[in-house]
Amino acid sequence: MRIVVTGATGFLGSWVCRVLSQNHAVTALIRNESSAKRLGGINGIRVIDSPVDSWHREINSMSADVFISMDWWGVEGSERNDPRQSSNVERTTNLLGKLDPIPVIIGTGSQAELGPVSELISEDRPDAPTTEYGRCKVQARSLFQQYSIKTGARFAWARIFSTYGPLDSSDWLIPATMNSLSQGKEMALTPGEQEWSYLHAFDLAEAFRTIVEIESLSGAINVGNPQTVKIREVTGSIAQLVGNSELLKYGAIPYREDQVMRLAPLCESLTSVGWRPQVSLEEGLRHLYNWLILKKNTKLALVDGNSKEFNLPLLI
Repeated sequence: MRIVVTGATGFLGSWVCRVLSQNHAVTALIRNESSAKRLGGINGIRVIDSPVDSWHREINSMSADVFISMDWWGVEGSERNDPRQSSNVERTTNLLGKLDPIPVIIGTGSQAELGPVSELISEDRPDAPTTEYGRCKVQARSLFQQYSIKTGARFAWARIFSTYGPLDSSDWLIPATMNSLSQGKEMALTPGEQEWSYLHAFDLAEAFRTIVEIESLSGAINVGNPQTVKIREVTGSIAQLVGNSELLKYGAIPYREDQVMRLAPLCESLTSVGWRPQVSLEEGLRHLYNWLILKKNTKLALVDGNSKEFNLPLLI
């Protein structure tokens, strides 16, 4: 299929392009100011550098079968209540208003649409955002739904939970812990009893491939790891890889008043068609450690005994 992806230069967008390019014709539509370093090593991908206000013309000229929107400003924690979050809604409004009909459109959502939730998270859970980021994601989803109704497109909203892996920003917990311990620095942590859903970026990209290829998938689709693990176990596993476990300072950071103690998505749409996470936490952390700390590409072992090898750029 002919697939166009916006937001392809980001961590997750680049992984989606990397996996989809193995069997489909993928075009990454990127901003003029974006760095395409994360797209290095992807065979066959087409990269178009274009001003945002020209994206509709580029997409319309491609006769795309699938449009995947992963472009979003302000995904870092410090930006979640920035008023500029609304620029994402404005950009989405302008783009969808000028797009010709496309058979399949996939938008990317977030757990932030649902607010702090500690019980099992179903795909039909009502919206309850508490941040500008979450509220703007809800608005963007509505815009895609309206486009779908107007054009007859199959619409899927991939609601993403916590992810990790090579090519990610170093500010998040897993890479930050690896960096701190490898540099002999203390890592201040909460008590670490939260149960969290961590999904390797390869498994996320495989989820997007599944959504693209299986026509029955539509609507809100949770993309996360149904198997939760305690933060203390995650950081402890990192310490086993890196060493310096004494530098993990549990309890140095108190829990927030609205601290979510369990992030557990039900991924029933995906699991009903056979998708399952294929990367164990131990293997995923090893794969990230080799890339982030040792600066080398290694095979990614899967739970079924197979393995995948990616030509990942080592510097981003």
